[in-house]
Amino acid sequence: MNKIRGIHVRVGEKPEVIEFKNTYEEYRKLVGGDIELAILDKNAVIFCNAVGKLIGLEGNRSLDNGDIIAGNFVIVGDDGSGESLSLTDK
Repeated sequence: MNKIRGIHVRVGEKPEVIEFKNTYEEYRKLVGGDIELAILDKNAVIFCNAVGKLIGLEGNRSLDNGDIIAGNFVIVGDDGSGESLSLTDK
């Protein structure tokens, strides 16, 4: 199975670099439900809980645009065509 490296950001905890299976099911497990994709920048994306705010998950971090991510989320690299990549040390 294809594994990638990303940053798992849990509510109330320090971000943690993790290695995990690059599967839909694994992303669901990491965010605690159905996933939603948010573009962080041209090289990275955030996978978060699609209904986190609606179901009352605690706010985790705010984005530059003022939006707040509710619940746990994962940051991974993006190849520009929709494929998730491992984050590098940069």
